[in-house]
Amino acid sequence: MKIFRGISEYLRVFLITIQSLFVAKYVMMRSDLGRLYFDSFPSIKVQSVCDRRKMICFVKGIVKCFTFRSQHQCYYRSYALKKLLTQWGFNVIFNLGLRNLTTQNDRVRGHCWLTFKGRPVFEDDLASLDLYPLKIDAARNSIVYWVGENDQAVIRLKKDRAK
Repeated sequence: MKIFRGISEYLRVFLITIQSLFVAKYVMMRSDLGRLYFDSFPSIKVQSVCDRRKMICFVKGIVKCFTFRSQHQCYYRSYALKKLLTQWGFNVIFNLGLRNLTTQNDRVRGHCWLTFKGRPVFEDDLASLDLYPLKIDAARNSIVYWVGENDQAVIRLKKDRAK
């Protein structure tokens, strides 16, 4: 009986992850991050911390398999983990950073990551806050936007125009 419960938990996490990847792809194709939505009500209970770690590795593996050719793996990984962790009852924050907004010749670069209690989680490289040190805004859909240090003038100009 315990084996079937474990298999059903992995199957549920697999389905949540696949659904998350489809939603994230749809939002990316429409270029509308405002449509990202995260449930705020926990609905899944996982037995132990060890199980959670295994599930998180499982999700990261699924995302790598389905997005191996994408340049936006951090976006898909962060979105899928945010959905799962929110359903577990963790209040993680989805962060989106952009830089090189002011340069003409270099393309805009970005990165997505999750934070829990102000610290990046599930990041191989913890340099996210160094690359995107300036917080712009926190949206209602629990996304926090960041920019690079050189892009502060562009943001200030856009805010002044909006007023």
